[in-house]
This record gives sequence, C-alpha cells and structure tokens, in this order.
Amino acid sequence: MDKTNDSPTRPIQISRLVSDYITLRNYIDKIKKEYKEALKPCEDLKDKLTARILAFLDGSDQEMARTTEGTVTKGVKHTASLDDPTMFMDFVKEHGRDDLLDRKANAKACLEYAEENGSLPPGVKINSIRTISVRSPT
Repeated sequence: MDKTNDSPTRPIQISRLVSDYITLRNYIDKIKKEYKEALKPCEDLKDKLTARILAFLDGSDQEMARTTEGTVTKGVKHTASLDDPTMFMDFVKEHGRDDLLDRKANAKACLEYAEENGSLPPGVKINSIRTISVRSPT
C-alpha cells in the first residue's frame, strides 16, 4: 500500500489521490468536449453573421456602420507562420532584421545556458510552476 503523509497525524493513500486526480481530469475533459460541441452551432452562426456583415460593408463601400443596435467596423488580423524556419532565420541574420521576430526567450535553452554558465543570460527571468503528470493505468 502506497502511503504518504500530508500532515504528521493524517496518513493518506497516494493511489487514492492519483485515482481522484484521473477521475477529475477525465470529467473536466468530458465537460470541455461537451462545451465545445454545444458552442459549435453558435460559432457557425456567428461566422455566417460575420460574412453577411462583411458582405454588406463591402457592397456599400463602407469601413464601418453605426446603427441603433451598435457599431461595426471592418478590420484585418494578420498572422505569420514559417514554411521554412531555417531559411527565415538565415534571412533575419543576413539582413540584420531582428524586427521580423517576436521577442521571447526559450525557457529550456536559457535553463541549459544557466546550467553550463552558472547564470541566466542577461535580461532573462525564469518563472517556474510546479506541475504533475498523471497517467491512467494501462
């Protein structure tokens, strides 16, 4: 029997904690899936309304429309992905275009650097959150 103490006078069974954790995790996953499925028709309708509103604004050559129910404004959201990360990084280095990058430190690489050099790279702060990983029995 696996035992550990959460207080000096109250023994607990780690197997029970693991079982409870897995049960709760599975329940949360089930609820998230149900929630996502319940939202799908609403998200689909929202997408259709967005398309109709954009069609109206485009058809009337407007960037925005004020109504008694609210104001709608057109916009464009851009995202960037890399088809060839190596080619992109070579380009950035060759042309000195660091502005093409988002600035974010790689936590794993910074920790490895600190391990090798005795301190973090200048300007880096590491935030660490203790976690657990629990697998269902096979």
